Amino acid sequence: MKPQLDLFVTPEEQLRKPVGNTRLVEYGIQNDKSDFHAHVGCIVRNVFVFKTAEAHALILSDRYPLKSVSLDGAIVTAQGYAVPLSHLRAQTVVIPPTIWDKWAIHKNDSTDIKGLRAVSIVRWLLTNGRIALPLKSQIVDDISLQIDGQDIVISNSLRMQVKCDFLAGERNGGGSGNVFLQTKECNPYRFIGKEKKPWDEREVKA
Repeated sequence: MKPQLDLFVTPEEQLRKPVGNTRLVEYGIQNDKSDFHAHVGCIVRNVFVFKTAEAHALILSDRYPLKSVSLDGAIVTAQGYAVPLSHLRAQTVVIPPTIWDKWAIHKNDSTDIKGLRAVSIVRWLLTNGRIALPLKSQIVDDISLQIDGQDIVISNSLRMQVKCDFLAGERNGGGSGNVFLQTKECNPYRFIGKEKKPWDEREVKA
């Protein structure tokens, strides 16, 4: 018996065959160059900001089981660790309703759309002083911010990686209680155009 198609995903997307790499490779928090991570929790509508090095140290402790992520229910496209928010020294930033309405992220959006909207949300929070970063005092009141491709550059001193982490957030708000820290990925469909990667991430330089 053939599986039924998902009504919310185009038949072309569901019936496509893998043509790219299906083998997981080391790619994630353990080898990114960021100083901070900002995970956009879509259900709770909060952004969680924490130091990359501290989160990396946690996953090296072998306290957390390895989790797998699949795009189509068959091919594993990413692996990583679900780390409880209570284990991280994360800054929780509320996304204002008007900003969420402007760049709302939905479960069935393409990965690229999710990433771009997550960057837009974090960019707004940075520009409006909602995220506290150790910036030099003379630029705190007048942040110089530029868009460079998929990066946001702020004073060229810090680098922040933005991830659309859909379920991230406290359980009492409907979230998973965790953030997902990816360590491996693959690209089985050779994403092009609006879907370049099978994971939801963008980088911000701050």
